[in-house]
Amino acid sequence: TKIEPVEGTEPGTVDIAVGLEPAPPHTIAGELGYGTGEGARAEVSWTHRNLFPPEGALTLRGVLGTEEQLASVIFRRNNFEGRDRVLTFQAAASNLKRTAYQARTVSLSGSLERQTNIFFQKKWTWSLGGELAASDERDVIVTTGAPRR
Repeated sequence: TKIEPVEGTEPGTVDIAVGLEPAPPHTIAGELGYGTGEGARAEVSWTHRNLFPPEGALTLRGVLGTEEQLASVIFRRNNFEGRDRVLTFQAAASNLKRTAYQARTVSLSGSLERQTNIFFQKKWTWSLGGELAASDERDVIVTTGAPRR
């Protein structure tokens, strides 16, 4: 980034010239951890910010852990049909194992939102979305020890 003052178009004024370079279009992120209640966990994600021009990003995310596994695909379109509108679709599959229950879940979701930002602050922001989820959950009845689905 390069910022320098330049002579303005009006006498006695100064403009600021800003030179920007685009960031790399890909992001790779990772996380490793251990929790006493969750065990070992590794998460990785890959994002391509302009895979579907203009401003259409794709994120692939995976979690592998002793008590959690997840895979998801997220599509995000910024400035969809207007400034600061964001369209998002997500598909995910997960397996979550906790002391109290186990859940295998598949979900599809989508949302459209109007965001505010530091330059174009809005009085009203909104978000509208929906999710379709199917889950197979299992636990044990505490009093009898019988498995329940």
